[in-house]
Amino acid sequence: MANDYPISREKYFVEIEGMDGLGGWIGDPPDLEYGTEAEPIYDSQTERARYLPGRKVIPAFKIARMFDADKRLQQWADEGPKQKLSGSVIYVDYTGEEVRRNNWTGGWVQRYKMNDRSIEGADGVATESVVIVAEDMFIG
Repeated sequence: MANDYPISREKYFVEIEGMDGLGGWIGDPPDLEYGTEAEPIYDSQTERARYLPGRKVIPAFKIARMFDADKRLQQWADEGPKQKLSGSVIYVDYTGEEVRRNNWTGGWVQRYKMNDRSIEGADGVATESVVIVAEDMFIG
């Protein structure tokens, strides 16, 4: 009997503007969060706080992939905030089908890290990771 639902090893994929085919995303999906600041305004008579909405807040997030000969991620990091790109984190179910897509715009690389665990003779894999700061994030 054939398995109608093959199990996907991938938990998520990442798409970055102008970097088609960049893959090898590893680890758990990044923690993506966004919200609105709340500014307290205190009533002068009751001293109770009421909150007014402030600006949208999007914390930086980290993505990691297996290191290969593709230099595009590092080249983007080298540009820093001068090179703002859009992208998506695509969450998939156990069959590999897309279940949710979170998009970002105006993203730039705050930090790049290359970790070559294979140099130490460990069973690990060389990886590269970036911390991205985005101007906006939304469900796509």
